[in-house]
Amino acid sequence: MPGVLLSPLPARSAGPVVAARESRVGEYCLWLLLVGVLVVNLPAFLCMGLDPDATQWDSNARTVMEGGAIYRDVFENNLPGMLVPLVLTRSLLGWSSVVLRLVDCLLVLGMSWQLVRWLPSSATRSQRLGLAGAILVFYLSTSEWCHCQRDVWMLLPALAALSLRRRQVARLSDPSSSSRAILTAGLVEGLLWAVAFWIKPFVAVPALLCWLLSARLARQSGGWKLALDGGAVVAGGLAAGMAGSAWLVATGAWPAFAEIVFVWNREYVVYDVTEGQVWFCLAGLAYRLFPWVLVHFLAVPLALGQCWRALRGPARSTAPLLAGLYLGWLLQSVCLQHLYDYVHVPPIFLGLAVVACRWTGAGRSATRLVWAVALVCVLVRFPAICVQRLAAWDDCVREGSTAAQRDRLTLFAKVSWADLERVQNFLRDEQVKDGEVTCTHMASISLYEDLGVRPATRFLFVQSLVLVLPRQRDSIYAELAASRQRFMVCDAGGDGMEKLQEALEAGASEGGRPSPPASPYAWSSRIVFRSGRYVVLRLSGPETRGWLEAHATR
Repeated sequence: MPGVLLSPLPARSAGPVVAARESRVGEYCLWLLLVGVLVVNLPAFLCMGLDPDATQWDSNARTVMEGGAIYRDVFENNLPGMLVPLVLTRSLLGWSSVVLRLVDCLLVLGMSWQLVRWLPSSATRSQRLGLAGAILVFYLSTSEWCHCQRDVWMLLPALAALSLRRRQVARLSDPSSSSRAILTAGLVEGLLWAVAFWIKPFVAVPALLCWLLSARLARQSGGWKLALDGGAVVAGGLAAGMAGSAWLVATGAWPAFAEIVFVWNREYVVYDVTEGQVWFCLAGLAYRLFPWVLVHFLAVPLALGQCWRALRGPARSTAPLLAGLYLGWLLQSVCLQHLYDYVHVPPIFLGLAVVACRWTGAGRSATRLVWAVALVCVLVRFPAICVQRLAAWDDCVREGSTAAQRDRLTLFAKVSWADLERVQNFLRDEQVKDGEVTCTHMASISLYEDLGVRPATRFLFVQSLVLVLPRQRDSIYAELAASRQRFMVCDAGGDGMEKLQEALEAGASEGGRPSPPASPYAWSSRIVFRSGRYVVLRLSGPETRGWLEAHATR
């Protein structure tokens, strides 16, 4: 008996206690890490500048809120779904860039929550926090080009629709489920997919793949249930489509919408934004998203394996739905869209979730491998970004989003904010009014909002449109000629500005009213102000055609 009492039973029973204690310690450390990441990075993230894409949609929202019609009164070549969240945000919270970036951050947190819910029930809290932390750290390390973008925002309704699809698969597999329940759930899911579609139509690819996978997972439910489910999803999407179309007709935007989306966009879709340098642009994309983009090397085979097993054998789980969404999203991002950074942010979100779902229940060695890879991804760039942001932390809290802060915090310098602010002050001294300013390049369109004026035409910028849409040049020139334009602001560092750059380098001063260029330049007498890369010309609408033909066409 004494020998039994002295046997090492207590040591063996202490194992689970020690493991639980270690798990809690790891969980507390992850919570502290996440809080620290937000405390260090959030002020700087909120004070970064808005990408011109976000600024353009802000202008669209203001036009609609002031009684105008998108497409007719402000040019836009995409579907109008982004207007809904923007109008709500601006109506309720105001027009600060900080507000929009805060909403963007909250939406990403919502996506993280949705993706964490896809982890298996066996996942620990530390593993769930690890996935949420990886998504957050990745997003905070991306440039302004990726923030407040349509591709990212449409992921939230798509994930909500996917959650309904998972429940619908269970409903289809349950013989006791009523037709009414299947119909109602399908209609709501279709509405959610349509919300994402109205933001960007490419979501149709992953949506279709998810439904086909779900039909395979629920293949024993009977053909009539699948037909009812598919019809309900399509009906929900059509209802949202009809509602959106009715709104376009009611606001007077439909004729311009139809012309731009179905006629003008033909040239935009086939235009090679890489200018024949696909591999160079692809390398730049991979560099800017490195090392997170490497997650696809893990996620793609895992997702393909899950989908293949779902197609071959009986359904064991609904995990292949997430894999299908990931593969469909990655496919449309690579094959159907241009090589823009923000396009590839949602596939990385989804890829991280696919990897986390697969390895959550794996052995200890595999789990440690995934944690090691995630740690490497975090350490490659993020600490340097945190150091930069920590140095600006106090100024961000005290001063907010100033031009100097935006230049200091930028991770992809599309806009020179301090230089643009000096242009803004010059135009304000000139007492410009609505319809008197045109920006040639997209990187300067924030001037309209900062000055509180409307552009000379419905085109917020003209150089890219003239270059990308050669068949529409006469229409663009006609609207410029009929305008009250007094000044044109151009970006000397933008595309097609080689002649202007040469003239400025030959003799124009760096700031203020420039001296005449030493080299012959036909438009030298029209240059009235320069600040860094931005040049202001005193140019009327009818004269703009000649300037654009000399600079912005090939």
